[in-house]
Amino acid sequence: MSERRADVDVVRFLALASMYVAHVAPVPGPAHVLELSEYLTMPLFALLIGVGAQLGSSRTGTGHWAAVVVRGLALVGLGLALERAEAQVVIVLVHLGVLVVVASLLARLPDLVLAGVGLAAPVVGTLLVQHTSTDVMLGQGWTSDLARFAWGGPYRLLPMVAYAALGILVARHLVTGRGARSVVAPGVLGAAMLVLAAAALAAEQKGLVDLVPYSGTLQETGLDALVATGVCLVGLAAARALDRTGAARVVGGLAAVGAMTLTLYALPILWLAYDVRVLHPGAADDSWTNLAVLLVGSLVVTAAWRLVVRREPWRRGPVEGALGTVTGLVERRG
Repeated sequence: MSERRADVDVVRFLALASMYVAHVAPVPGPAHVLELSEYLTMPLFALLIGVGAQLGSSRTGTGHWAAVVVRGLALVGLGLALERAEAQVVIVLVHLGVLVVVASLLARLPDLVLAGVGLAAPVVGTLLVQHTSTDVMLGQGWTSDLARFAWGGPYRLLPMVAYAALGILVARHLVTGRGARSVVAPGVLGAAMLVLAAAALAAEQKGLVDLVPYSGTLQETGLDALVATGVCLVGLAAARALDRTGAARVVGGLAAVGAMTLTLYALPILWLAYDVRVLHPGAADDSWTNLAVLLVGSLVVTAAWRLVVRREPWRRGPVEGALGTVTGLVERRG
C-alpha cells in the first residue's frame, strides 16, 4: 500500500510501546508520566493511518482503491475477531479499518481543505455528543451503534479523522518532499508540541483545566493531537539522527518491530486474554510482568520471524504477509 520508511516504522514501534503501557502499566509513574500513553496511543495509530495514506497516494486506479477497501475490511474483520478473545482491552482496529478508507480519500485533498476537514471533524463530533440523547447513546439498534462508533464511544471516528489529517500533513511536508531527511525541523517542532502538552497536563493536575482520556471533549482532542504529533515528529527526528550517527542497526531493529504492527497488536491481545481467563482468572491484567512480556516478546518475535522468513511481504510478519499478498493481488487484478 505504501513504500516502507524506516523512520515511520520507528514511530509505529513507539505507538506499539505506548499501547502496551496504556494496557498494562500498573501505576501512573512519577508525575503521572505513564498516563501520557492514554492520550497518545489511539491518536498516534490514527495519525499513522494518515501518514500511510499519504505515502500511498501516488497510486491511482480501480485496483488501488479496491486494495484500500480490502485493507480496511481486513482491519475490521481482525478487530471483530479479537473482540471475541474477551481481553480487558477495547479494540481499536474496527475504527482504524474505516479510517483507512477515509484517510485515503482525504489524502487527495489540498492542504487548506484538508486542514479545514481536520478542524471541523472534532467540533462536529462534540456538537453531536451535546445534542444526542442519552437514550440513543445507551440504546440498541443501528442508530445507537453508529452514534457510539462515530462520536459517542470510548473510541470516536470523527476525532480520528482529525488525527489522520495531521498525519497526512506530516507525511507531505516532513516525510516526503523538502523535509524528507531533516532532523532539525521535525525535532524542534515536535519538542515544542510536547512542551505545550506537558504544560496542559500540569494545568490539569492543578485543577485549572479538565482533561479526561477518551472523553472526546475539544480540549482532550487538542491535547491528543499535540502529544501524538509531537511524539511522531520527535520519533522521526530521532530515527534519522541515529541512522546518521552509526546506529543504523538500532533503527533497523525498532523499524522491524514497527513494520509488524498488526501481528504485534493481535498477539498481545491474545496473551492478555489468556492471562486473565486462564492464568489469573478474574484478576486485572495490569502488571510489570505483562509489560515486560509484551515489550521483550515483541522484540524476540520480530527477530525470530525475520531470521527465518526472508521473502516479502511475509518478512514483515504473518498478518502483514497475508494482507500484503491479498491486497497486492487485488491491486494487480484491478
